[in-house]
Amino acid sequence: MSAATAQATTADPGSPFAELAALAGHAAAVDVESMGDSEVLAYLTDLCAAASAVQVALARAIAQAELTKATITDCGLKVGGWIARHANRPARACRRQATTARHACRYFPEAVEAAACGSLGWDHVELLVSVSNARNRGRLTEVQEELIEAAQNLRWREWETLVRSIAAAADEDGAYDPNEDAHANRLRVNRLPDGTHDISGRLVGEWAFLTASTLDAIADEMFHQYARDHDLDADIEIPDLSLIHI
Repeated sequence: MSAATAQATTADPGSPFAELAALAGHAAAVDVESMGDSEVLAYLTDLCAAASAVQVALARAIAQAELTKATITDCGLKVGGWIARHANRPARACRRQATTARHACRYFPEAVEAAACGSLGWDHVELLVSVSNARNRGRLTEVQEELIEAAQNLRWREWETLVRSIAAAADEDGAYDPNEDAHANRLRVNRLPDGTHDISGRLVGEWAFLTASTLDAIADEMFHQYARDHDLDADIEIPDLSLIHI
């Protein structure tokens, strides 16, 4: 058995979706080197469609888990941290994935549904999320159907240009790349006489995401440390998770 198949079969056999994990493992173990050109291209086409469908399913599951706070109830972790731990993946990438899934399902449900049906690829949905903000999101959500239809006739680069132009035109502040606005970052730490610190500021772009991810990771570790201490001494209270999570 290949490593990929072995990993896929570690899913709970009682889960109704265990068969999906097993099929993915079998697909990863296919001997593509023995295929002819037409066969490998057909296999590649099917894999691309399957990968996009799985991304849609994953996004919907992530969004639902965030809505119900299932992962926090399970072990005190937000969805991104939960995925990172259970799938042994980078926490930063998992938190970004969770944010994309939440925004996609909330603001672009028609595009998500189109991706589920194969009319769009998941990359199309991710692009819509990446260019949207509070100022232009209303316009982008209004033209979802038109953009889905346009994707049937345009190559990726043409469709990307169209989406970005609509996003920029609808943004009252114009096209804005927060990663190029380093001077917008402000962070102040006020050290108080009692040893505590007041922290305030405003961060944009990658710095904002990196800082929030770091603080989330620290909050997760604090929660689990309190939980471990509580197991040893029931008198030690576990703080309200909302007080330590960012």
